[in-house]
Amino acid sequence: MSTLGTIYVNYLGDIDRAIPWFEKSLKINPTYEIARFNLIFCYKKKNLTELAISLYEKMIDEGTKKTPIYFDLHELYLSKKEYDTSIEMNKKILLEHPEEIKLYINLGNAYMLKEETVEGLKYFEIAAQKLPLDYVLLQNVANVFRTVGDEKKALYYEIMSKTARTQFEK
Repeated sequence: MSTLGTIYVNYLGDIDRAIPWFEKSLKINPTYEIARFNLIFCYKKKNLTELAISLYEKMIDEGTKKTPIYFDLHELYLSKKEYDTSIEMNKKILLEHPEEIKLYINLGNAYMLKEETVEGLKYFEIAAQKLPLDYVLLQNVANVFRTVGDEKKALYYEIMSKTARTQFEK
């Protein structure tokens, strides 16, 4: 049944006809991840954010530790301006996956959107230190430091960004 839903989505572009097939598939096998991800994809395409969030949260409650779920859920929370929920979730998963640089960036973004610039900068700076060759990230950190008036750190990250870019272009 999930395959029929996939055909409707991928080949016919008919999300409305795909959704019932994914839902039927999940009635038969509630933990079938492919059907869940496809259904979430359809919900997001139809701007049914609440339904997508509830499916992701159910997967997390059932114990999934797949970090892409958290990355996507982060974006859904931000789209609803649920910054505190996003921050809490990212901090929780960061305890289990401190190597995931995207979690630091997610936290930085959520704090910046919440207008807590200093706290956001803290996480951007950690990400920049963990990934010193990402020249775009380094330049963004430099720009934020410049915005808050810390020209010394802005210049430091700007030089790091230019150096990383030179390495990248070789």
